[in-house]
Amino acid sequence: MQLTKINISSLLFFILCSCTLIFSLNNVIVASFRLLDILFIVLILFFIATNPKVNKTLLLVLLISILVFALSNIIGILNQGNVDITRIAFLYKYFFIFSLPWVVVNLVKTDRQMKILNTLILINFIFLCCWTYIYLVLLASNIISGSWRPSFPLSTSYNQSDAHLYASYLGLSIVYYVFYLRHFFKHNIFLSFLIILNAIIAIILTGSRTGVVLVLFSIFLYGGYSFLKFWFVRNKSIVKRKNLFFPIFFLIPIFFIALIYSPIILDLFSDYIDLIIRSFNFNLFTDLSSIGRVEKLFIGIEDAEHSSFFLGLGLFSTLTWYDGIISILIAHGGLLFLLSIITFYFLLIKKAAINSTNQKDFLLFLFMVVLYLFANVITEYIYVSRNAFPSLLMISLLFINLSKNMKKKS
Repeated sequence: MQLTKINISSLLFFILCSCTLIFSLNNVIVASFRLLDILFIVLILFFIATNPKVNKTLLLVLLISILVFALSNIIGILNQGNVDITRIAFLYKYFFIFSLPWVVVNLVKTDRQMKILNTLILINFIFLCCWTYIYLVLLASNIISGSWRPSFPLSTSYNQSDAHLYASYLGLSIVYYVFYLRHFFKHNIFLSFLIILNAIIAIILTGSRTGVVLVLFSIFLYGGYSFLKFWFVRNKSIVKRKNLFFPIFFLIPIFFIALIYSPIILDLFSDYIDLIIRSFNFNLFTDLSSIGRVEKLFIGIEDAEHSSFFLGLGLFSTLTWYDGIISILIAHGGLLFLLSIITFYFLLIKKAAINSTNQKDFLLFLFMVVLYLFANVITEYIYVSRNAFPSLLMISLLFINLSKNMKKKS
């Protein structure tokens, strides 16, 4: 019996590793399902069969969220009467979002498993940074045809770019690498510098502002935190202060080097100058995509108006995508749905705080959660599995790291 349980756990972990290895492949297999989705469905079916542990409080809040969403769909039926059949996929998307962290936290139990997953995350990160160059070379050589903004590998079509998803993933991953992975693998300064420089260039080449914003936002917040800690925490040795500032001074030379050699860089990528310009264009008042996000927020609010803003229209909402997590949650379930989701993640963060005995590790976990929330306020990336999977996996591993620290202290 024990042997069977071990074998099932090993099988489930192997499937999870397979998902981690192939999450970026953007080739549709059946309907709108990709290889990642198919593997995850197999994983979750076997996982549920093992009767895993469930946090009753979180489950209760989740059930309330499901009830609110169901009531919103009833209102949507009464108001609209028919639904775009493709929107049924949102049922899977919501299930994916809430079940993936549950699976990861229950499956990953050992240091060896943590190392395997972190290794796969690092391999993917480096490869997908390099893929931006490969994509542009293939495009310039007419080997492939598509948008001038890079997409995830093996896309069914490169004409409709998913560079915004790509940049969001890269932006979150570079933070995960700088503050966690490079320490986990004990990378030296030279190797870390190359990996970070490669990632920053890759983010710029996506032509998406999201990745640039996430990196700058991270530097700004961590810089402010480090400055305050440097000046107001007493009895800190010079060595500790240097360690505290290392990530900031580590990133600053990258930007100075990029500035000094900018003529060479611009000449090298002269054919793709629009990508670089677009990455740093933050004029929110004239940019059509930024204006469109605000307009869609008001459309989402109008959808919730049918039920005095408490409920939404479910899958019968006016738009399929709203370019913002707040907008789409209000459209799908109104203020009650938004509040229940916020409550769910508040309880999750509270649990992480209780589990943690290391303030630095908890702050990193909290920072990654806030950073991904910030990215989704810009566009609802979490509804697309090839972006949600690596992001939720990284956050889940940081949560597990907190629990491990607690066990070691005990």
